[in-house]
Amino acid sequence: MEGEKIKKRGLLILIIGVIMLACVLFTKIKNNIYEKNNSNKIENSTAQLERIQISNNEEYVKIIEQYFKYLEQKNTTEMFKLFPKFTNISITELEQLIKQAHNAFESECGTNINLSYNINSGDKYNSEAITKLEEELKKQYSNFDQTITEVYRLKIYIKISGDSGVAERETYMYVGKIDNNWFLF
Repeated sequence: MEGEKIKKRGLLILIIGVIMLACVLFTKIKNNIYEKNNSNKIENSTAQLERIQISNNEEYVKIIEQYFKYLEQKNTTEMFKLFPKFTNISITELEQLIKQAHNAFESECGTNINLSYNINSGDKYNSEAITKLEEELKKQYSNFDQTITEVYRLKIYIKISGDSGVAERETYMYVGKIDNNWFLF
């Protein structure tokens, strides 16, 4: 009887482990595909980039700071303001994306999620690259009619901490200035 309970418990632990592994793999694959698709769209539209020295006082850095703050707080209303209107993202869609991100964080790292980041490097688009980006955005978004004055590609190290683990990632984020306002692309 005791051996039967141990076998059932072991089987249950194995099933839970397989489910958790499947969730983690799905999340990693989904994130890799999403990051590759997004970076390719913008990468293909660039002509030349100029390496920059990162300064924490710059506006393009502050928007990244706000993004991680709002993501950690699940503050959809404030995060919504970080994206340009031409993207047509709704608050409901953004709320779902934030919820999915937190579910992925929790499946990998547990609860009590803490996000930290560091901008490792950055590149500034030259005028030719900005023009090509604007052309690409006009193709993707029929309502895009703004002029972009500055764009930065920032390589960011992200650390996700929870009560049962830590995950680390590197990704690129794109920040641009339209009508004297900074946005995430």
